[in-house]
Amino acid sequence: METLPNSPPPGPVHGAPPNEPISQVTSGEDTPPGNQPPGLDLFWSLLWIAGGAGLFILTRAFPAPPPSSPALSPALFPSLVGVGLGLLGLVLLVRSLIRVRRVDNHSSVQLKQHFATALLLAGVLAAAALIPVLGLIVAIGVAMLWVGKVMHGKWPVLVPTTIGVCVFIYLVFGMLLRVPLPTGIFGF
Repeated sequence: METLPNSPPPGPVHGAPPNEPISQVTSGEDTPPGNQPPGLDLFWSLLWIAGGAGLFILTRAFPAPPPSSPALSPALFPSLVGVGLGLLGLVLLVRSLIRVRRVDNHSSVQLKQHFATALLLAGVLAAAALIPVLGLIVAIGVAMLWVGKVMHGKWPVLVPTTIGVCVFIYLVFGMLLRVPLPTGIFGF
């Protein structure tokens, strides 16, 4: 087979021999992110969409402020998070449908990434379900600590960051904007 002077060599992957399978060329940690079987991309995107929709539906049970009150609904922030999760799932769905990828089914790195993603999603959904019990501020704090530890964060960074974000949400949404935040057993 004849090639043009400036064209890449023949083969499924640039620089690979023409008959060498892709799984032998890219494996393990050399595999670029997103190179998983198409079914997994679809699964995760649908899971994020379902999680966002579930969170949005859960927030419908929050009490609404009286019509004459200038306060925003306590469901505003969690609803926005649910919509954001759903939109993230839609972006992942579109990406999985239009992306051309090489398949490497034997990568332990990919399995660890999928397990971490499942842990992240489970933590966020559990925190959302615990909002009526713990209150919004505490549930956000628990979710932040969970996500931080799943992402291998260090406690000396996670704890002050979580406290800072929770104080910020309380001051901005609870005090400044007067959003009646859901309270739980701790009273805040």
